[in-house]
Amino acid sequence: MKKYYIAIQKLVILQTIILFLINIVNSQINIQVSGGIDLSTVSYDGPDVINPQIFKGYHLELNFQHELGENFNLNILGQYLSRGYLIKNSNGSGVKRNYIDLQPELSFKPLINTEIGIGLYFGVLQSFYSKSSNGDWQNLADIGITDKNDHGLSFLIRQSINHVVLYLRYKYGIQKLNEIMYTDINGNPIGSSTEKNRQIQIGIGYNFNIKKKKIVVDQN
Repeated sequence: MKKYYIAIQKLVILQTIILFLINIVNSQINIQVSGGIDLSTVSYDGPDVINPQIFKGYHLELNFQHELGENFNLNILGQYLSRGYLIKNSNGSGVKRNYIDLQPELSFKPLINTEIGIGLYFGVLQSFYSKSSNGDWQNLADIGITDKNDHGLSFLIRQSINHVVLYLRYKYGIQKLNEIMYTDINGNPIGSSTEKNRQIQIGIGYNFNIKKKKIVVDQN
């Protein structure tokens, strides 16, 4: 059943991309290439065993922006990024997950060079790491531990200066990630915890404008 669910997810993503590309053939689009820093943590629900702290990461982004009239833009973007957290007073212990996010966003332009937007993101997990104290990151797949894909809401503020774009984005995870079971020294269950991603992105990029060429027919 899980394999069919993954196949359906990929099919929906592919259809979305194809429909978007067909739609923009006869319209003006902006292609934005950007990147920046990420500050992420998790919303933690469980025993007071860990105290999640900010994890510093990065993201790379490719955005196809389709103009919807004068005041709205439809953004279809992809990101490669890391989300995670560090554990307070643990000498650097923490968790990080690498994702590829597919993210449709609708943005509104209250001013000529300013956008505010809201969207959805669908994160496909690429790798899952943890580390203890000041040791190296360990790929948990090597010991048979995996995690779920991620999805949630995104909120955007973007400013354009000529071809340069500056933006601030907040990602609010809805998907519950791995459930961790805690036991006492005798192995008896004492509770479980769940996590949801929270992330702030600060980025800069370059905007490539691609305009539809108008064909003028001489009727004389």
